[in-house]
Amino acid sequence: MTNNFTSLSSEAFVDAVTAQISLAASVVDLNFGSTFFGDGLSITYTCTDVLGCNDVPGGSSRTFEVSITGMAVGDYKFDVFARGIDAIESDLIHVTAVPEPETYAMLLAGLGLIGFIAHRRKIVIV
Repeated sequence: MTNNFTSLSSEAFVDAVTAQISLAASVVDLNFGSTFFGDGLSITYTCTDVLGCNDVPGGSSRTFEVSITGMAVGDYKFDVFARGIDAIESDLIHVTAVPEPETYAMLLAGLGLIGFIAHRRKIVIV
């Protein structure tokens, strides 16, 4: 005897093996990644689907969130993907410097001060 399936006929054995191979090939754990390496971006992935992103049957869809935060000014080209399936997205992100809220507050305070001084001054026309 060459297998432990003594209670199965040859046809049933072939069907059982085929079913297991089909099951193994059609279920995947979604593991996300990217080709970006460096300190300029922070890339995180969160599975947001109520069914989760593990043991996903073939033909099913799942929702997830990709969060990309610019850490340094620059242009960044990279791919995001789910390992094990043919799902790749190419991205090009341009990160620019954004003024801090304190900068805007100081600008408004300065303009207000200039307006106050201009209001208090008397203009004499000769």
